[in-house]
Amino acid sequence: MLKYIVRRLILAIPVLLGVSVISFFVMQLAPGDFLDTYRINPNISREKIQELETLYGLDKNPVTQYFIWLGNILKGDWGYSFVYKIGVWEVMIRRLEATLLLGVT
Repeated sequence: MLKYIVRRLILAIPVLLGVSVISFFVMQLAPGDFLDTYRINPNISREKIQELETLYGLDKNPVTQYFIWLGNILKGDWGYSFVYKIGVWEVMIRRLEATLLLGVT
């Protein structure tokens, strides 16, 4: 039984990588990015937008962006929510209780 569980866990690694690659690149196909709201704001300078693009790696090609994103995820840096103005991990933790309640029910 233990051998079966270990084998399934090992097989889950390429599946998770495949799903992450597909998810990431489908999101890349969507028009625009999260800085578009800043681009239409006349109070934010072009230099500030370029600084943010560099900070978040949007000035790099999609393959490089994927590996940066994957490295950050593996290090536990899930990013920053521009909507909630807090870290993404904190947003997920806040919703974990309701998700578990629905899942168990």
